Amino acid sequence: MTFTYKVSILGEEKVIELVEGGKDKPVTEENKEEYIGLLVKRKLKGEIEGQVEAFRRGLLEILPEFVVGSLQIWELEMLLCGPVVIDLEELSKNVEYKGCSVYDEYVQWLWEILEQWSNENRRRFLYLVTGSSTIGARTLNAAKTQIVKGSSDLGNQAFRVKRW
Repeated sequence: MTFTYKVSILGEEKVIELVEGGKDKPVTEENKEEYIGLLVKRKLKGEIEGQVEAFRRGLLEILPEFVVGSLQIWELEMLLCGPVVIDLEELSKNVEYKGCSVYDEYVQWLWEILEQWSNENRRRFLYLVTGSSTIGARTLNAAKTQIVKGSSDLGNQAFRVKRW
């Protein structure tokens, strides 16, 4: 093992030196911490620096820098992704019923099951239906959920939940 690592770029494997002459510098017991530090720095900083900077510029187009600088990481996550806890009342306000209604027995069963489920299972259900495991602006506004009464193309299914 040397002060290099392999990376695949567009299907081509390349060897990257962590230091000048890294391909000729073996990793030993004495320098393994240096190797790990260089590797972590390169992977966490060097490889994603461009993407992080593009994200930062985009974020600053939406929010002033003084606001972003004053946010805690969990507050930023909340703004971008929505709450971690699934609020069924909020979710139910953003469901459209087609060929059925909130009063149909099987629709009520769905909501009862969701109420009984843990938040983690609710998140999994939401991910299955919308492609997002949180209720953020994108989930509610851009990806409304429909509960549709079954039709001949569904066979014996009573209803389906889908995103539109």
